[in-house]
Amino acid sequence: MKRLLWVAAFHIVFAVFMAAQSGPALAVRLRFTKNQYSIRDRIELEIVRENVGDEPLSVSSLWFWGVMRTDIHVFDKAGHEIRTDVLADSVPYPPKPYDFVVLEPGEFLGTGLNESAKHFVNAPGEYDFEVEYTSEISEDWARKVLQLPPDVPFWSRKRGTISSPRVRVRIKP
Repeated sequence: MKRLLWVAAFHIVFAVFMAAQSGPALAVRLRFTKNQYSIRDRIELEIVRENVGDEPLSVSSLWFWGVMRTDIHVFDKAGHEIRTDVLADSVPYPPKPYDFVVLEPGEFLGTGLNESAKHFVNAPGEYDFEVEYTSEISEDWARKVLQLPPDVPFWSRKRGTISSPRVRVRIKP
């Protein structure tokens, strides 16, 4: 009897956990075209926003760079963030309704970035790159001004910042 209660309790907790995991979910991923570059090369990378949830999700199709938008962080082997003289900062402009797409579960939206290695690092070595994404748009504003469909969840600023897994790249002399 005691064992049956434990099994029942486990199933209830598992069901609640799984219910909390369903719904809209967005992931951001980072991929390089090569696993090593010269410090004199241009680094080519791809950044993807993917609907990893179980229902359609409306997202901005615009890519703005900088803090609280799409931001790339670089860390050395010891885990310290690298700073360079380059500041990636674009000023978002007011979006239009056509600047949004609905991603079905498993669909993604991506962009490429091709920048000098010195944009990201100061010297040769092994580095971990990570991208963070934060929507710059509030849900209330988007629904009111842009008249996004009320039945499709929208990835807005209130959902916070999401981060990609770190990807290691070697920068040669």
